[in-house]
Amino acid sequence: TVSAPQQTFDGETITVRYRVENRGAGETFPLAWTDTVWLTLGRDFPNPLRGDFVVGSAYHEGLLAAGDGYDGVVNVTIPQRITGEYFIMVFTDGGNAVFESALSTNINPDDPNRIDGNNHQVAPLTVLLTPPADLEVTSASGPAAALGGSMVTVGWTVANRGANTTDQERWYDLVWLSTDDSVTDSDGEATLVYAVLHDGRLTPGQAYSCLLYTSPSPRDPSLD
Repeated sequence: TVSAPQQTFDGETITVRYRVENRGAGETFPLAWTDTVWLTLGRDFPNPLRGDFVVGSAYHEGLLAAGDGYDGVVNVTIPQRITGEYFIMVFTDGGNAVFESALSTNINPDDPNRIDGNNHQVAPLTVLLTPPADLEVTSASGPAAALGGSMVTVGWTVANRGANTTDQERWYDLVWLSTDDSVTDSDGEATLVYAVLHDGRLTPGQAYSCLLYTSPSPRDPSLD
């Protein structure tokens, strides 16, 4: 059996619980193996070429007699920036270390034609995109006019108006001199004046302010 939350957000850590039983006729050999946890797109044998990948593992040590079993718990982190319908799959003895013989009474209906196809079991999982951060320049100040080459003071405030903390902890705020209100279109002319590094994640509702004394024309490196 495998149990996990039915729904989670990308980047979150979830708890996966599972049970493994020795339903063969003899005891396990060798005495140790690794259970792997996959995030898969299907219920059958995991396939990395399909987009399945390992998200966790647990090491088991100790002989398992016929009819015995054990319960496992693994905390796994869902990768960021993925969304959709997946399966959490626990694959016992993922490295195929234990000598086994699958009995006809123990066929896994999700993978009936594969040897040791009953070594894995799944639980469905819906992955949703975490509501992101949203950085906004909430205010900006600067002189209404200035002479080319002269130094001016500009200031601005940035706030996180999103639902979550920023996924990055460092980024640059760019100060431009532009002949129109956009630096991304091709209608006007824009010159990058300065770049200011911000260091530190921003939680929802948190803000920071910058005050910069700079020249509105391209800088002379000798003045740095």
